[in-house]
Amino acid sequence: MKLIADSGATSTNWVAVVGGKAVMSFETSGINPSFMTFEEIITGLAAELPSDLPYEEIEEVWFYGAGVTPALEAPMRGALGRVFSGTLPERVHATSDTLGACRALLGDKPGFAAILGTGMNTCFYDGEKIGFKIAALGFILGDEGSGAYIGRKFVVDYLRGNMPDGVQQVAAREIGLDMAGVIEQVYRKPNPNRWCAKFAKVVSDHITEDSYYWNLVRTAFDDFFWNVVTHYEGYEMMEFNCVGSVADGFRDVLELVAAQYHMKVGKILKTPLEGLVEYHS
Repeated sequence: MKLIADSGATSTNWVAVVGGKAVMSFETSGINPSFMTFEEIITGLAAELPSDLPYEEIEEVWFYGAGVTPALEAPMRGALGRVFSGTLPERVHATSDTLGACRALLGDKPGFAAILGTGMNTCFYDGEKIGFKIAALGFILGDEGSGAYIGRKFVVDYLRGNMPDGVQQVAAREIGLDMAGVIEQVYRKPNPNRWCAKFAKVVSDHITEDSYYWNLVRTAFDDFFWNVVTHYEGYEMMEFNCVGSVADGFRDVLELVAAQYHMKVGKILKTPLEGLVEYHS
């Protein structure tokens, strides 16, 4: 049995594979070793992994996660090795979610790959490893086009009153906080990116009700292409491939903006797991 995981800021999706077929899938909380201690990761997994998971049958673990930088790959493998102690250490792997996206979208072919979920990432893939990569810069400095970015713009417009009355009423109900409460949530509480990202779902749910919602998403994707994608040399000759709930949920807007930047859209996947199952089989 192979156990494959795709972890973002919000959740980690797992699939157990036998003979190239998924036999079990489940979800745990998001794991990011850049912001969590390894003891927190180990304790959290021990509490959340399903009780019927057949640990003794797991021959290989592939973990693809946000925040798994090259410097954190070895310690992350060590943490996973403590959780899956019956698996040989050399068969426990941990690497970035960006490489996972590349393998899911492109397999062993070179090309451009992106992630648009709670956060954002992009890179050029040479068919084996990540090549040129423009820094995403995270929730505070970047992450254009992501769920956190869309949600943050929605919250800012609400606080400043820069939205139609009907949208303002929806925002007041969904956000449920005054300015002081929002400042507390974003600046003093953990995981402000997750908190902001949940309002991307609000935007999606109401996108046909007012042009404000559609324009908000279009602007976020325009920021993503202008600030990030256009800085890849020869980007117009590349196919745009992307994974993530935001890419999938706002596919029509994303395709429109990509066309405005003269990029042909290739694969758009909600999660990389289906592609990763194929890749590792």
